[in-house]
Amino acid sequence: MSRLNDGQKLLLKLVSSEITGNKIDISDKNVNDTDWKALFKEAVYQSVPIMAAEAVSPYKDKISVYPEIEKYVMRCVYSNVRNLGYEEELGVLLGNKKYAIIKGTSSASYYCKPFERALGDIDFLIDPSDRKEITDILLKNGFEKNGEYHICHDVFTCGGAHLEMHFEIAGIPYGECGDVVRQEMKRALDFVVTKSSEGHTFKCLDDYYHGIVILLHMQHHMLGEGIGLRHLCDWACYVEKTRNEPFWERLLAFFKKIGLLTYAKAMTKTGALCFSLECPEWAADFEEDLCYDIAMDIFTGGNFGQKDKTRANSGALISDHGKNGTRDGVFSNSKRAFLNSVRNNYPIVKKVPVLWAIFAPVGALRLLLLSATGKKGLNKDIFKKAEERLSLYERLRVFETEDKDNNK
Repeated sequence: MSRLNDGQKLLLKLVSSEITGNKIDISDKNVNDTDWKALFKEAVYQSVPIMAAEAVSPYKDKISVYPEIEKYVMRCVYSNVRNLGYEEELGVLLGNKKYAIIKGTSSASYYCKPFERALGDIDFLIDPSDRKEITDILLKNGFEKNGEYHICHDVFTCGGAHLEMHFEIAGIPYGECGDVVRQEMKRALDFVVTKSSEGHTFKCLDDYYHGIVILLHMQHHMLGEGIGLRHLCDWACYVEKTRNEPFWERLLAFFKKIGLLTYAKAMTKTGALCFSLECPEWAADFEEDLCYDIAMDIFTGGNFGQKDKTRANSGALISDHGKNGTRDGVFSNSKRAFLNSVRNNYPIVKKVPVLWAIFAPVGALRLLLLSATGKKGLNKDIFKKAEERLSLYERLRVFETEDKDNNK
């Protein structure tokens, strides 16, 4: 990781110490010479602030900004605790319904210290046939449904609770590969397990299906707005905890079938290099230079592109939410992004196609005005960043199977 700066290298060491349970030894010189405010700003960008703060807590008396850091981290911990409460309330409401918590606390359960994994929305997977019934249950119990259209989930809010009810997992590709994923996931809710973590009990998918969900989720965001260290931690902790389990042979065969084996190897080797973990044999010979490029990509953008909004917005020119891999070029994707923008801003065109003649020019004018004012839209910087990111992601061969044409 020689291309990373000293602060980024130290952050990786801090996160590594929390993943492995091995405390880091920081010399007095490093304590004094480190810009701790900048390091924790990076930890926030990467969505790993609790891990970083916990790792340096033995040195807190020597770090002048630690009280400020501690206050922020306590807010994160409080948010986590609050989400766990909402999650338990959800479990009571759903009773014996088929469902599973995905990502979030499910991913945290693979961490050495689950409470350190920052939680966001509460994502849960349901059987699509239960969608109306569960919607009615939530509405009758004070939740409101967000009117925005999402391709794979419905959003419900109540007070501080933000639920994403998935009737399909995120990141499923187009074409035949997508059909294979959907067929495989049809049985996922038949393999729900109950886990207990630090006093919190919840339902989640078993190890095999969890691996499918988080790898698809990671590539979906990586080819979109971008991922942070939290995504890489989720995958690395999962691999580390399950690496000797027999299901891996089946899982790798499945990834190969849908064109995600190269991506799985890349992220596994990157996680091993970043966090000083032993790399499984099946990913050990993966190209290290590409792993370093992935690490740089993560540090450049931050979690969901927090560090650079222009770079995050360039995701629309790279892929269609990861569903088409990197098969299409920047200009093809920009055309698709424009058409999607018109559909989202003027949904009437979906019902009355003849109105495209009116709203397409209106949408184009809106895009030009946003671009001119720098608020949004397309500009040369977005195209430049899209090209840079695309040159990296193409090497990951996302959804490229042995028959590259099988899911066009």
